[in-house]
Amino acid sequence: MPSRVLALVAEQLRAFRNAGGFSQEEMAEKIDCSIPTYRCLEQATPDPTHIPDPKLSTLMRVLHTLDLDEALLDALKGIDSTERPLDGEAG
Repeated sequence: MPSRVLALVAEQLRAFRNAGGFSQEEMAEKIDCSIPTYRCLEQATPDPTHIPDPKLSTLMRVLHTLDLDEALLDALKGIDSTERPLDGEAG
């Protein structure tokens, strides 16, 4: 998954968590994932010892559960899907 998309998801998660005063543990429980998975999502840097890249189904569940899908779609409108990947990013 492109790092720009993961960065946008991470930004939305942090904003939601901070606005609600939730801990990372509470957020993981709320979206039904493990704490390490949640931390990887919020940091936008997958942990190679846990998950290599979040599954699309996990991201969709997160966005839907937290009602962030519209906010993310709005943010994604500025990303050109035909753009070349950055150095070190799989295309």
